[in-house]
Amino acid sequence: MSNSLVHLHLFPLIALLVILKFSLCFSASLEWYDDCGKYFSCGNVTKVGFPFWGSESRPKNCGYPGLELGCEGNATITLGIMGMKYRVLDINQNTQMLTIAREDFWEGICLQRFVNTTLNFELFEYGPGLQNVTVLYGCPSPYASVPGQFTCKMNDLNDTTAFPEQGALGPSGCNASVVVPVVDPLVDQIGNVSLDQVINHGFRAKYKVDSFCIECEGSRGRCGFDLNENKTSCLCPDGSVGHTKCYNNNNKDYASPGDQHWHLAAKLVPFSLSLLLKTSLNMELSAPSFCVIMLITVFPLFRLQKSANAYTEYETCSRPFQCGSINNTQYPFYDGYVRPEYCGYPGFRINCSSPVPQISVTSSENYYVVCIKEELRVVTVARKDYWDGYCPNGLSNTTINVTLFEYYAPTFANLTLYYECLDTSYPRNQFQCGNISSEAPVGYFVGNMTSAFEDGIPLGTCKRNVIVPFIKYQSNTDRITDILSLMQAFRTGFDLEWKAENNLCDACTASGGACGHNTTTGNFACYCFDRPYDSTCPEKDRHKGILIGVVAGGVGLAAALFVCASLFIAQRRRQLLSHTRSKDLGPGTPITAFLSSNGFQSSKGFTTTPSTDLSRSIPSYPSSKSDLENASAYFGVKVFTCNELEEATMNFDESRELGDGGFGTVYYGVLHDGSLVAVKRLYENSCKRMGQFMNEIQILAHLRHKNLVTLYGCSSRKSRELLLVYEYVPNGTVADHLHGKLAESCDLSWSTRLSIAVQTADALAYLHESDVIHRDVKTTNILLGDNFQVKVADFGLSRLFPSDVSHVSTAPQGTPGYVDPEYYHCYQLTEKSDVFSFGVVLMELISAKPAVDITRHRHDINLSNMAIDRIRNHALHELVDPKLGYDKDCVVQKMVKLVAELGFKCLQPDRETRPSMHEVLESLREIEKEVMNTQKQVVVDIQETDDEAGLLKNVTPPLSPESRDE
Repeated sequence: MSNSLVHLHLFPLIALLVILKFSLCFSASLEWYDDCGKYFSCGNVTKVGFPFWGSESRPKNCGYPGLELGCEGNATITLGIMGMKYRVLDINQNTQMLTIAREDFWEGICLQRFVNTTLNFELFEYGPGLQNVTVLYGCPSPYASVPGQFTCKMNDLNDTTAFPEQGALGPSGCNASVVVPVVDPLVDQIGNVSLDQVINHGFRAKYKVDSFCIECEGSRGRCGFDLNENKTSCLCPDGSVGHTKCYNNNNKDYASPGDQHWHLAAKLVPFSLSLLLKTSLNMELSAPSFCVIMLITVFPLFRLQKSANAYTEYETCSRPFQCGSINNTQYPFYDGYVRPEYCGYPGFRINCSSPVPQISVTSSENYYVVCIKEELRVVTVARKDYWDGYCPNGLSNTTINVTLFEYYAPTFANLTLYYECLDTSYPRNQFQCGNISSEAPVGYFVGNMTSAFEDGIPLGTCKRNVIVPFIKYQSNTDRITDILSLMQAFRTGFDLEWKAENNLCDACTASGGACGHNTTTGNFACYCFDRPYDSTCPEKDRHKGILIGVVAGGVGLAAALFVCASLFIAQRRRQLLSHTRSKDLGPGTPITAFLSSNGFQSSKGFTTTPSTDLSRSIPSYPSSKSDLENASAYFGVKVFTCNELEEATMNFDESRELGDGGFGTVYYGVLHDGSLVAVKRLYENSCKRMGQFMNEIQILAHLRHKNLVTLYGCSSRKSRELLLVYEYVPNGTVADHLHGKLAESCDLSWSTRLSIAVQTADALAYLHESDVIHRDVKTTNILLGDNFQVKVADFGLSRLFPSDVSHVSTAPQGTPGYVDPEYYHCYQLTEKSDVFSFGVVLMELISAKPAVDITRHRHDINLSNMAIDRIRNHALHELVDPKLGYDKDCVVQKMVKLVAELGFKCLQPDRETRPSMHEVLESLREIEKEVMNTQKQVVVDIQETDDEAGLLKNVTPPLSPESRDE
């Protein structure tokens, strides 16, 4: 079949696929917009909108995942928080304030479970005017005279004394306690008004919502929640999804995702028409281009292999894994590495990297996993703070997430530890904790309250107590007689029964499936041979579907590859024949041909025909006709043989390793002429690596800047190794000096760090002026030469394209901690992505902290989040590297504030509000100039100046988040 006939058949199919895809996108977006325009109403509370959702009126993607409202009897609104059910008494959406009361107290003051009141502080904060009241249960006779007492039946005991006490900790000696927030004026009324009336009056909690929702709704948008991206979205009337608000369709600076989709389709149609035109003129299409189009059209055939992928999921979730010393770990547990998230259940991620596995059974604390009893659905855990001793840094009772766990009744018992006891006359069950109280260091431990009072242990003099669950046989005081047996009991832990759709999992495994969950919806999933199901695998021949899918997909793929290979071989032969008749092209031709073949045209000098601007940007390596014919130059750079580079690096000896990155290892090398080089060896010679290999050469071949690493050469594309040869930069990376192997031996002064920032910004601004986006800006890619001269490196992820082309990538790449958050939302690549990454680099220079550190608090794991939080809360001093002398040097303090303010602008979530790289560079140069001027104008006058602020003359910096408050 001729090429013209192929193109004529392919064109309508391509057009049909494009129309189908984008029409489906629009219909889904418009349905989402309509759904989120509806309100939740129940009883006296009406018209409740974002961030709440619930019932059929407002689906899950119209509110935050943790703010689902229920309606009972069309009169009572309920809300679940941290596994606790609350009754919603009022919702004020103007002040973002809820009035809620605990459902268990509403049913009666004598509780079945004793659980303190806790909120999810990612979604809520306590309202003003509240005090904690502790309700104490099972108190002994010494407290019988306390006012406000009442009686409750507890477990196997008869009526026992109970009473409320103001504060979060009441007197010790009672079996159980529950802390409840109460409105201030009602605290003093306890005793005059019944306790249940006081508690059921409720308390106020403020819910948190993205501030941009006001802007979104003001632009005729509706706030929703993207469950795939796990972030808030602005839904627009035209079916598009905005970043912070909806824009007028006449606004040329804004293109909705729908506009972008149709823009791409509009680009594709002329492209296809041009192919038809070429065919009509008897111009042959290249083999790679034909292969791309053909693979697009046969893609539906490859979807038949979906069943094979499902079988892989089934196999993965069917296999248990080993976590530390625990064997045969299965659902609902997962580690996210050996066992992927979809094979577990939300909330059951287990950390296997530590010597003893860890799991979170509350929202904030990890517990050690002692063992897992699969047949009982019981996990035995132990408190980390009591693992190595009985005197932790902070005293707190044991709490669990009651949505996922409950105490295992057959083995459950409590052990109480009493601290700060004044009466030390009783010698048994005694321990000492000087770190908690030096004045009253003595404490007691008891496993049975009744026997403790019968034995005369003076617990009434103890100020504080902590209840720790234990396995029942370990809580017997006859067994725990000394500190050693107490420590053994701590490490034995206690049993928790897990709740992870247990009944569904039983049904799934009985039908031959493997238990897991859908990571998109969060619902249970039963992975079967052919595909995932909601509950069980159907009764049918499961293997038949697999076989059909694999065979059909394999045949289609083999046919496509055969045609591609045939076309490629034929075209290659024609190229070789034409190459022998071609004239000498010179080193600039390849990059020009590359730009021309991709239709690039820019206002900055890159055109589809050779220009003087482009010629100046291409390196002028010495070359000759014989060099080109012998393939000794590629895109204008020298081509080395693998043997040359193996000899230069001592056969890639480990002692020559300089670093290890995401795409390859870099080695130190010495060429025949004595030149020192750095050789990057890509991990594998695959299509993906070949693309990165060619991309980096194409980028660096036409760029020259003092702060960009110089590419000396590369290996041939046909060689067994993909190797890139750079200039050798001897002084490590910025990351090494800030928080790596060189951090202790070499402190970077503030002036040096500022110089590094200026040089890096200069290099990035040059790249952006040349229509290049780096896409992987980070401190490990900023090399330092002699005198700390910056060399920006690693262009494997970079992109070269003109400024009037909107590039969309559906495969986000980069390094965690540096990636533009908007990139995950819209998949659109702009130079503002580099600006965000550079903002993270600025914060690293200020703080000497890595961009990502999982040992920090979960809200501070990403340095960008940590920096924004500290600057907003006027706590910049908590972020600054102590080595800079921020508190002592007022010049450094002012300059750090200015750079922090600039970094704050770079880290804005909306890329439109970020400055350009050129503006960042100019700001840094102004700051650097101000440093020099300030140092010249510092005047030390001992007789006239008492305040160190008087040392600064004529310095008027712009307001930073810190200085603005001052």
